[in-house]
Formats: sequence, structure tokens, C-alpha cells
Amino acid sequence: RGRVISTSSVMHRTASTDKFPLVDQVRTPYVSLYSLSKLSQILMSTALHRRYGEEVSFHCFNPGGVASDIWRDYPAWKRRLLSLVLLSPTSAAETMVATCLCE
Repeated sequence: RGRVISTSSVMHRTASTDKFPLVDQVRTPYVSLYSLSKLSQILMSTALHRRYGEEVSFHCFNPGGVASDIWRDYPAWKRRLLSLVLLSPTSAAETMVATCLCE
């Protein structure tokens, strides 16, 4: 049986349909489009599960906040603070691996 894994985000909760026109414009503000992309991933996984759920399983996982390179433009003191409260990239990757391997 096949398996499709998508990385989700809590940001899908902030997606709003009034942001759809932004998709055809310059990619700002990024956060609005990111939220839409994460909501789209969840909706796509749900639709694919309904269609192919007997042969393929579809999963979205949210690793939580990750102290990744996405914060690279923040001041050093903020990056340090974030690294204390967010997951390490390794821990986030372990969540993904566990999702891929679970039965």
C-alpha cells in the first residue's frame, strides 16, 4: 500500500479566501500565501484520500515550530531565543520519518 506524506503547518488556520487574488500577483505578503498553500495541502490530501484511500494513504503532519533557516533574517538575539523554544530541524525530521514508517 502506498503512502503520501505532506508537511503541514498550524498556519493553515490563518488562511483566508480573500487572499486568493494574491496568488496571481507578486508573492507578497508571503505569510498569507504560505497559509493558503498549507490549507491547500490539507484539502488536497483529504480529496485524494476519498478517491484513492483503499490503495494509498494520505497523511499531513505538523512538526511544530522549527528553529530552521527560515529565521535567518531575524536579529541574532531573536534567533537564539527561538532556538531555545522551537524544535531542532533534526527533531522535526524525526517526526516526518516516524510518520513515513508508522503502520
